[in-house]
Amino acid sequence: FPGPESRWLLVAALCICLVADVVIGLNFIAGMLVFLAAHLLLIVYYLSLAPFQWQSILVFGVLYGAVVAFFWRFIPKLGKRLVPFAVYPAVLMAMFSIAALLPFSVPVPGVWIIAAGALLFCVSDMILGYTQINGSSSVTRCMVMILYYPAVYCLGLSGVYMV
Repeated sequence: FPGPESRWLLVAALCICLVADVVIGLNFIAGMLVFLAAHLLLIVYYLSLAPFQWQSILVFGVLYGAVVAFFWRFIPKLGKRLVPFAVYPAVLMAMFSIAALLPFSVPVPGVWIIAAGALLFCVSDMILGYTQINGSSSVTRCMVMILYYPAVYCLGLSGVYMV
Protein backbone atom coordinates (compact mmCIF):
# COMPACT_ATOMS: atom_id res chain seq x y z
CA PHE A 1 0.00 0.00 0.00
CA PRO A 2 1.49 3.37 -1.01
CA GLY A 3 2.50 5.87 1.62
CA PRO A 4 2.39 9.64 1.58
CA GLU A 5 4.73 9.78 -1.44
CA SER A 6 1.84 9.35 -3.88
CA ARG A 7 -0.29 12.07 -2.25
CA TRP A 8 1.49 14.72 -4.32
CA LEU A 9 -0.63 13.47 -7.23
CA LEU A 10 -3.78 14.29 -5.27
CA VAL A 11 -2.45 17.70 -4.25
CA ALA A 12 -1.47 18.46 -7.86
CA ALA A 13 -4.91 17.42 -9.14
CA LEU A 14 -6.63 19.64 -6.58
CA CYS A 15 -4.37 22.58 -7.49
CA ILE A 16 -5.26 22.05 -11.15
CA CYS A 17 -8.93 22.14 -10.14
CA LEU A 18 -8.30 25.57 -8.59
CA VAL A 19 -6.86 26.80 -11.87
CA ALA A 20 -9.74 25.20 -13.77
CA ASP A 21 -12.25 27.03 -11.57
CA VAL A 22 -10.87 30.31 -12.92
CA VAL A 23 -10.38 29.21 -16.53
CA ILE A 24 -13.88 27.75 -16.88
CA GLY A 25 -15.32 31.16 -15.99
CA LEU A 26 -13.37 32.70 -18.86
CA ASN A 27 -13.85 29.99 -21.49
CA PHE A 28 -15.91 26.86 -20.89
CA ILE A 29 -14.06 24.55 -23.30
CA ALA A 30 -10.64 25.67 -22.03
CA GLY A 31 -11.86 25.09 -18.48
CA MET A 32 -13.01 21.61 -19.46
CA LEU A 33 -9.51 20.86 -20.75
CA VAL A 34 -7.93 21.99 -17.49
CA PHE A 35 -10.41 19.91 -15.47
CA LEU A 36 -9.66 17.01 -17.84
CA ALA A 37 -5.99 17.24 -16.80
CA ALA A 38 -7.05 17.11 -13.14
CA HIS A 39 -9.19 14.03 -13.73
CA LEU A 40 -6.37 12.27 -15.56
CA LEU A 41 -4.08 13.00 -12.63
CA LEU A 42 -6.72 11.67 -10.22
CA ILE A 43 -6.86 8.46 -12.25
CA VAL A 44 -3.09 8.09 -11.91
CA TYR A 45 -3.39 8.74 -8.17
CA TYR A 46 -6.15 6.14 -7.76
CA LEU A 47 -4.09 3.59 -9.67
CA SER A 48 -1.16 4.31 -7.32
CA LEU A 49 -3.42 3.25 -4.44
CA ALA A 50 -4.51 -0.09 -5.93
CA PRO A 51 -4.01 -2.04 -9.14
CA PHE A 52 -6.56 -1.60 -11.92
CA GLN A 53 -9.60 -3.86 -11.48
CA TRP A 54 -11.25 -5.21 -14.62
CA GLN A 55 -14.69 -4.61 -13.08
CA SER A 56 -14.03 -0.91 -13.58
CA ILE A 57 -14.53 -1.52 -17.30
CA LEU A 58 -18.06 -2.80 -16.61
CA VAL A 59 -18.87 0.15 -14.34
CA PHE A 60 -17.47 2.54 -16.95
CA GLY A 61 -19.52 0.93 -19.73
CA VAL A 62 -22.76 1.26 -17.79
CA LEU A 63 -22.07 4.84 -16.70
CA TYR A 64 -20.83 6.13 -20.03
CA GLY A 65 -23.67 4.33 -21.79
CA ALA A 66 -26.14 6.12 -19.51
CA VAL A 67 -24.48 9.48 -20.21
CA VAL A 68 -24.59 8.90 -23.97
CA ALA A 69 -28.20 7.76 -23.81
CA PHE A 70 -29.22 10.85 -21.83
CA PHE A 71 -27.31 13.37 -23.96
CA TRP A 72 -27.98 11.69 -27.33
CA ARG A 73 -30.89 13.98 -28.16
CA PHE A 74 -28.69 17.05 -27.65
CA ILE A 75 -26.01 16.07 -30.18
CA PRO A 76 -27.40 18.39 -32.89
CA LYS A 77 -27.01 21.33 -30.47
CA LEU A 78 -23.34 20.60 -29.79
CA GLY A 79 -21.84 21.41 -33.18
CA LYS A 80 -18.08 21.96 -32.78
CA ARG A 81 -18.34 21.13 -29.08
CA LEU A 82 -19.22 17.47 -29.80
CA VAL A 83 -15.69 16.08 -29.30
CA PRO A 84 -15.01 17.77 -25.94
CA PHE A 85 -18.54 16.91 -24.79
CA ALA A 86 -17.88 13.25 -25.68
CA VAL A 87 -14.31 12.92 -24.37
CA TYR A 88 -14.71 14.75 -21.05
CA PRO A 89 -17.54 12.54 -19.73
CA ALA A 90 -15.60 9.45 -20.82
CA VAL A 91 -12.61 10.48 -18.70
CA LEU A 92 -14.91 11.56 -15.87
CA MET A 93 -16.72 8.20 -15.86
CA ALA A 94 -13.38 6.36 -16.05
CA MET A 95 -12.18 8.33 -13.03
CA PHE A 96 -15.30 7.45 -11.07
CA SER A 97 -15.35 3.79 -12.14
CA ILE A 98 -11.83 3.34 -10.76
CA ALA A 99 -12.59 5.32 -7.57
CA ALA A 100 -15.83 3.42 -6.95
CA LEU A 101 -14.00 0.12 -6.70
CA LEU A 102 -11.17 1.32 -4.45
CA PRO A 103 -13.08 0.55 -1.22
CA PHE A 104 -13.11 -3.12 -2.22
CA SER A 105 -9.32 -3.36 -2.52
CA VAL A 106 -7.85 -0.73 -0.17
CA PRO A 107 -8.78 -1.25 3.49
CA VAL A 108 -8.61 2.33 4.78
CA PRO A 109 -11.44 4.81 5.44
CA GLY A 110 -10.07 7.41 3.02
CA VAL A 111 -11.06 5.40 -0.02
CA TRP A 112 -14.74 5.73 0.84
CA ILE A 113 -14.22 9.49 0.89
CA ILE A 114 -12.50 9.28 -2.50
CA ALA A 115 -15.42 7.34 -3.95
CA ALA A 116 -17.91 9.88 -2.55
CA GLY A 117 -15.90 12.81 -3.90
CA ALA A 118 -15.61 11.21 -7.33
CA LEU A 119 -19.37 10.56 -7.41
CA LEU A 120 -20.19 14.14 -6.44
CA PHE A 121 -17.76 15.43 -9.08
CA CYS A 122 -19.45 13.31 -11.77
CA VAL A 123 -22.96 14.42 -10.90
CA SER A 124 -21.92 18.07 -10.64
CA ASP A 125 -20.17 17.99 -14.01
CA MET A 126 -23.04 16.22 -15.75
CA ILE A 127 -25.45 18.88 -14.50
CA LEU A 128 -22.99 21.56 -15.63
CA GLY A 129 -22.77 19.96 -19.07
CA TYR A 130 -26.54 19.90 -19.30
CA THR A 131 -26.73 23.59 -18.42
CA GLN A 132 -24.12 24.42 -21.07
CA ILE A 133 -26.32 22.81 -23.70
CA ASN A 134 -29.75 23.94 -22.50
CA GLY A 135 -29.07 27.05 -20.47
CA SER A 136 -28.91 27.34 -16.75
CA SER A 137 -31.14 28.58 -14.01
CA SER A 138 -30.26 29.72 -10.53
CA VAL A 139 -31.34 26.28 -9.30
CA THR A 140 -29.04 24.34 -11.62
CA ARG A 141 -26.12 26.70 -10.93
CA CYS A 142 -26.70 26.14 -7.21
CA MET A 143 -26.91 22.37 -7.68
CA VAL A 144 -23.60 22.34 -9.54
CA MET A 145 -21.80 24.21 -6.76
CA ILE A 146 -23.57 22.37 -3.92
CA LEU A 147 -22.16 19.15 -5.37
CA TYR A 148 -18.80 20.46 -6.61
CA TYR A 149 -17.53 22.00 -3.36
CA PRO A 150 -18.09 18.84 -1.29
CA ALA A 151 -16.54 16.78 -4.11
CA VAL A 152 -13.30 18.72 -3.92
CA TYR A 153 -13.46 18.76 -0.12
CA CYS A 154 -13.91 14.97 0.01
CA LEU A 155 -10.99 14.41 -2.35
CA GLY A 156 -8.77 16.69 -0.27
CA LEU A 157 -9.92 15.16 2.99
CA SER A 158 -9.24 11.67 1.69
CA GLY A 159 -5.53 12.44 1.69
CA VAL A 160 -5.63 12.80 5.48
CA TYR A 161 -7.08 9.30 5.88
CA MET A 162 -4.85 7.53 3.38
CA VAL A 163 -2.25 6.38 5.92
